[in-house]
Amino acid sequence: MKKFTAIAIVSWLLIFFIPIAVAQTPLPTPTPIEYTLPYPGILPDHPLYFFKEIRDAILEILITDPIRKGELYILLADKRLVMSQVLVDANKEMEAMSSLARAGEYEAKAFLAFSSIKSRGSTIPPYITENFALSLRKHIEELTILVGKVDEIQKEVVSSFISKDTELLGKAGELQ
Repeated sequence: MKKFTAIAIVSWLLIFFIPIAVAQTPLPTPTPIEYTLPYPGILPDHPLYFFKEIRDAILEILITDPIRKGELYILLADKRLVMSQVLVDANKEMEAMSSLARAGEYEAKAFLAFSSIKSRGSTIPPYITENFALSLRKHIEELTILVGKVDEIQKEVVSSFISKDTELLGKAGELQ
């Protein structure tokens, strides 16, 4: 009986006072960029999509302020990114790559609009450059996810868009 009591006390002490499992430190997970992408509206495979293209072209012509034009380009690039995600999910990868190419064009136009302001000696409001950088970071994040969803051929195309966005993000830091 003494052995049983001694074993019970020792096991009770081991269970409650000595930590048995060593906690592992969790691997750091990348925090998602907090930037809300806009709703894309109708997609390129819709029969009335050309009206949207015409509207965007008219807006681009009518907006003359470079800051507002840059904001329009950011919005259009974000919409094209979401369009490409929806098209990839619908197995329309060629149209998705076309939308991604247009998104890249709009990002480059936004950078040119903002750099023209900087070259004139004017200052760009900080919220504009922060929004542009956030948009580019979100594009890189979403394109990284998109790489896993596309075929091998399109993976190279998406990877090239990631490298272009990374390069543009580096240049966007010079705008501040």
